[in-house]
Amino acid sequence: MDSVLPADDDVANDDAPSVEPEARALRRDIRRWLWRLLLGTLLLVPLAWLVFLSDWPQRIVLVTGCLLTTPIYVAIGWPLLSSGLRSARVPFASADLLLALAVTLAYGAGIWHLGQFIRSSLEHERSPAAPIHGAPFVDAALILTFLALGKYLQAVALERIAFPRRELSELTPEQTVCVRHGQQQMVPTVDVGVGETILIHPGRRVPLNARVLSGVSQIDQAWLTGDPRPVDCGPDTEIVAGTLNGGGPLIARVTAALSDSAPAQIAAVLRPGRAERSDLERRIARFSNGLTLFILLTSLVAAGVWLQRSGRHEAAQAATAVLLAASISSLAHSAVTAVQAGSGRGALQGVLLTGGAAAEGTAALTTIVVDKRAVCPGPPKVVDLVPHGGVREEELLATAAIAAQYSDDPRFACIQAEAGDRGLRIPTPRSQAVAQPEGLAARTLLGETRLGRDSWFAALGVDASPLDAALAKMRAAGHTAWVVAVGARLFGAVAVSDVVAPYSRQAVGQLRALGLRVVLLSDAAPAITAGIAREVTFDEVLPGVSPDRIPQTLAPLRTPGSQIAWVGPGAGQSEALAAADVGMALNVGGQVNVPGADVILPSDLRGVGRAILLSRAIVGTIRTNLGFALAYNALLIPLAAINLLPPVLAAAATTVAGTAVIANSLLLLRRRVD
Repeated sequence: MDSVLPADDDVANDDAPSVEPEARALRRDIRRWLWRLLLGTLLLVPLAWLVFLSDWPQRIVLVTGCLLTTPIYVAIGWPLLSSGLRSARVPFASADLLLALAVTLAYGAGIWHLGQFIRSSLEHERSPAAPIHGAPFVDAALILTFLALGKYLQAVALERIAFPRRELSELTPEQTVCVRHGQQQMVPTVDVGVGETILIHPGRRVPLNARVLSGVSQIDQAWLTGDPRPVDCGPDTEIVAGTLNGGGPLIARVTAALSDSAPAQIAAVLRPGRAERSDLERRIARFSNGLTLFILLTSLVAAGVWLQRSGRHEAAQAATAVLLAASISSLAHSAVTAVQAGSGRGALQGVLLTGGAAAEGTAALTTIVVDKRAVCPGPPKVVDLVPHGGVREEELLATAAIAAQYSDDPRFACIQAEAGDRGLRIPTPRSQAVAQPEGLAARTLLGETRLGRDSWFAALGVDASPLDAALAKMRAAGHTAWVVAVGARLFGAVAVSDVVAPYSRQAVGQLRALGLRVVLLSDAAPAITAGIAREVTFDEVLPGVSPDRIPQTLAPLRTPGSQIAWVGPGAGQSEALAAADVGMALNVGGQVNVPGADVILPSDLRGVGRAILLSRAIVGTIRTNLGFALAYNALLIPLAAINLLPPVLAAAATTVAGTAVIANSLLLLRRRVD
């Protein structure tokens, strides 16, 4: 059989930016099985009329029946047999081998009847001693046609499951407006190189990952993040391929080739056979192999018993029915189709599961360890200003910004950003001496301008005690408190704090509602971490954990039967991601290749709940498929073995079973995960 999955050579290029080779392979399978189904149907109708309704002589009926059935067997049975014999390369080949043996037996029964007729005619010159008719040929043709119908329906369903991957490839425009030598040119997107300048018109999709050089617009990132609200973008903003430019024109510089763009990378991750299989998938595969051997033995035993009790006809019927009733394909498809459909659906809603193992692990989670940077994803902000000695707030902030303006530390840089947002003029210091993490000092015309902790000022001989009450209040609220002074004169105190994202309370609440234990892991001091915990309710809070100690901190959280996920930024956290049972990388934007990550969430903390709901839906669908397939086999195989299930009905039943499993997996493509 031509496999319903794409052949290896059709998708050999893992770096291909599109899934067109795979789509062509799937469409080719659909066409082939459709033609085989039509051939079987067109030849079956005259064959049935000839055998059951015509009054033609038996010799003509048998010979014509053989001539009509043979093309059906060659067109449908031979592909099944060749696929089964190539079991080392083709998925689900054991199912095809059983079907091929069954249809060969059914076709062979017709040939045997024809041989009996010829032999009887030779022994009795006038007519055969016993009536022999062409019904076995009709049965064989009907079985083959049913199997062709099943293969066609399965190919259509599998092509539908691949729809998310095709939709991802279609997010990238085929043509890009490239600015070369000052001229705008329409260039195939695949020919645009890294570093080239492109123009994105309003209403058009971003063709490649790029950094905006000029222009202001709003970008719809719904396909990537699952959030339908557009985000503002301007100069120096990173934009991701496949997102939609909804505002003004943008000029941008390409930062990644087409094969490295987000849609291409995600489509590659979703490609069948690329991801690690789950334990459940491996168990199903082993069980399917064992069941195949069991079916072969059962058919032989049934044939032997009925041969002794009744004769060749009943023995052949029992063996054929057993081989047909065993729907190995429904077992084989029960997991892989659910994983493909669910992963594809998730990729279009901002949840990227890296395979069946990731889905199974995520569905079984009991504890979610959330990094503080996932709860407070943005930079710190100035949250309070307490002037001292008649200094105005603007003067306090501007003075603090003088010392802070050259620091890369987010705790200081946010002061500079706040002063800029308020439109304050910041004088340039004559010189600057950095003394992190205690504080910063800059020399100005007024004297030594300092910004730092009160303990640092005490060491310098500057009395900061008049600010003790204000500093204590800031720290009690979970803020970082800085003292500002010029020389020995106190200007006041500035409070800086990580800002809890407005969606964090909702996201953590959803996780707890799902029955999960949520732990906050923070590298900040206990007081600061407690301030975050006052805004968002966690089951446990672990402050003062530096990023390099995250793997060691996760170990004590494990209990028998627990499954732990670590959720945090993907950049530079491969060890933390790998240390958890499930590593979830947040806020990765267009970056898909995150080492150690099992689940990639380009957006924010709300994606964690979506990933868990989706994974539970995938695993639930696998179990439903598996339960149906096992119940089907347990019921019909015994009926076939005792000759209570005719081969034709067994063929119809196996067609329904294989198609039903894939159709159930298809429902995941419509499932919402929020």
